[in-house]
Amino acid sequence: MLHTLAVFRFMMPSQTIRCAAGRKTLGNNGERAFRSGANALISGDFLTTSGSSTAEDIAMLKRLGLY
Repeated sequence: MLHTLAVFRFMMPSQTIRCAAGRKTLGNNGERAFRSGANALISGDFLTTSGSSTAEDIAMLKRLGLY
């Protein structure tokens, strides 16, 4: 999945690549997805699976220097 994100980022540098449910399976709340090219996220429990809390997402974005 991370390679796919990186390829899409390379092919479409100006597009939004949003991560939603499933990024917790990548570890560290999906930090690797953002390092691979994702540039947006869906926070909270807006999907059919439970997501990350807003506080967890903000902490992750701060660690990455994006917030």
